[in-house]
Amino acid sequence: MITGQVGPDLKARLIVDLIATSGTNHPVEFEIDTGFTGSITLPRDLIRLLGLTQQGTSLATLADGQVVEFNIYIARAAWHGQQRGMVVFESESEPLLGMTMLKGSRLTLEAEEGGEVTIEEMRLTTE
Repeated sequence: MITGQVGPDLKARLIVDLIATSGTNHPVEFEIDTGFTGSITLPRDLIRLLGLTQQGTSLATLADGQVVEFNIYIARAAWHGQQRGMVVFESESEPLLGMTMLKGSRLTLEAEEGGEVTIEEMRLTTE
């Protein structure tokens, strides 16, 4: 289980360990953004710290309808006890964690200042 907290600004936040190309773990605080369908966004300074190499660009539509081109990278994170690869969108906003990263997880939060945020892996059962 991954846990976090709702801040005074009512933004749900949590810390995820990103793994640099050198193998070093870097804890990064993310804001959960359920309106973002990608995995994560990171600012350029964190991308450089992790040693990520640009893989190309991608067009994305922002909430206001504006279409923007983003540099994209591939990174790894510690997620539900395993390493998980993900696409990183370079953005100068604070790090965001989106719905693709949450896929296969259950997000629960208490929507008040200081409220608990939990992300649990959903276990698929076969019968």
